[in-house]
Amino acid sequence: GIQNCEFVQTSKKANMKVFVVFSLFLFVVSAEEREITEKGKADTLKVAKRAIISKRDALKTAKGTKTGETENCDNPDKPRMITVEELAQYKEKEGELWLSILGEVYNVTLGEMYYGPESGYHIFAGRDSSYSFITGELQDAEKPLDSLTPAEAYSLDHWKDFYADEEKYPFLGLLIGRFYDENGEPMEELIKFRETVAKYEPPSHARRKAPKK
Repeated sequence: GIQNCEFVQTSKKANMKVFVVFSLFLFVVSAEEREITEKGKADTLKVAKRAIISKRDALKTAKGTKTGETENCDNPDKPRMITVEELAQYKEKEGELWLSILGEVYNVTLGEMYYGPESGYHIFAGRDSSYSFITGELQDAEKPLDSLTPAEAYSLDHWKDFYADEEKYPFLGLLIGRFYDENGEPMEELIKFRETVAKYEPPSHARRKAPKK
């Protein structure tokens, strides 16, 4: 499962608050010299326990959501690294839908009408098909990016920006392999691609937004 570090820390703090409130409750009762029966103590403990269990269940639910969390608990500043095998699991209607473009992985579950089985963009689900964003042909997915014209490279980079800017498609992490190594460092093919895009100056009519998905 994907762990959201911030949520885990918040849950731990909430559990601590439950303990503090419970302890304070006992202290106040003692100070006021109110008699607490054994049954009353047991009932109070049950209330505190239910509160902790409720927060634990909420954490489990959050882990199972379709938004996707990206934080790395050991290094919060480092993107989560995703394997090709893991990405391939998320392409069916019954589960989440992920895609990768230029090695950046996004959760496109909320765009199921576009990326689900039998939909026009399903060829992009569960894999990195960067080149296919230009040709629309799945068999072109593995073609080297240096065979793109500068204008095509610019267009592909624009598609990547579209997913990065679209709030309903959360960024999940980086794909290990063709474009990034296991440490999240860009590979030579991606570096050269970025250089090509940086040098290209599109004509004014080419400065358009990618279709909304």
